[in-house]
Amino acid sequence: MPNPSSSFWPQWNDQPVFTVLLTLLLAAGVLWLGAEACKAFQESSRVGYGEQMAPSISVSAEGTAVAKNDIATVDIGVTKTAPAASDAQTMAIDAMNALTAAMKDLGIAADDLQTSSYDVYPQYDYEQSPAVIVGYEASQTLTVKIRESELVNTVLGRAGELGATNIGSLHFEADDDTQATNEAREEAIAKARAQAEATAEAMGATLGEVVSYSESMGGSEYPYYRSYLESSDSMVAGAMPDVQMGQSEVQVYVYLNYAIK
Repeated sequence: MPNPSSSFWPQWNDQPVFTVLLTLLLAAGVLWLGAEACKAFQESSRVGYGEQMAPSISVSAEGTAVAKNDIATVDIGVTKTAPAASDAQTMAIDAMNALTAAMKDLGIAADDLQTSSYDVYPQYDYEQSPAVIVGYEASQTLTVKIRESELVNTVLGRAGELGATNIGSLHFEADDDTQATNEAREEAIAKARAQAEATAEAMGATLGEVVSYSESMGGSEYPYYRSYLESSDSMVAGAMPDVQMGQSEVQVYVYLNYAIK
């Protein structure tokens, strides 16, 4: 009959070889687990470290190109005053309707005509105290997009003939500047790479691949502004300058980061 106090595991003094092997196995397991934990900790603490600390060069450059303008945009406004607000509104609306019809007669598409502002303000006599309303001013602005260069001078002259009191914010743009943008970008990238190569050479390093790239756009327009506040007589035939659409400058700014070896 087995001894009740006996155990499945032999006593160390009964099986010394088994005890030694078991002890060695347990010690090896503890060491292995410790090594794996240390390795995992080191790997987790270095996530992204290699990429962040990799040597690199950051450069930036600008490229420019020109695009031929083929669209002109101008704001044409009318302002009318009257003792009653409704009368001022009616006068401004009638003048603007006539001006809009004239633009369509010149071949301007309805989609290229936009009412960009409409305002009615009271006029005060500040010499009295308190100030009193003596009339109303109604103004309306039509933004006209002109897609034919030969119509620019005609549109401006016709607007003056019809009593426009403000003609301004004339600016030009290219309908499609894709080619100019591509040319400017190529120039900027070439400049940036040359700069990076020169820097790497000065450092005694070799230029590697592009790590990151970004760009932004710029450009310049050639605005023309003039207000006609005194009378429409200043817009008689021949009074307008010979407006030319000219060119617009397209600018591309590039920002590159190169790896170096």
